[in-house]
Amino acid sequence: MAEIQQRVDTSAKRSYSSNIASDRKSQVGSGMRGDKIRTYRFQDDSVQDHVTGKRATCSQILKGNVDLLWHKISQNTEINLAE
Repeated sequence: MAEIQQRVDTSAKRSYSSNIASDRKSQVGSGMRGDKIRTYRFQDDSVQDHVTGKRATCSQILKGNVDLLWHKISQNTEINLAE
């Protein structure tokens, strides 16, 4: 009876670990170069948003003017950052 309980516990732990790992991978992404959303180049004082294609200066962004990089997205358009 104890062996059966141990097998059930082991199976449950594997399932839980597998779910956690898949959730983590979907949230983090691959970490590859294509997952980049923004590039901050402090030596050139520029920031580029790779989703919208817009640029701004680092000093403007650090002052809180992040709206310079965003654009209005129509209700029919969705940008999927989790690809």
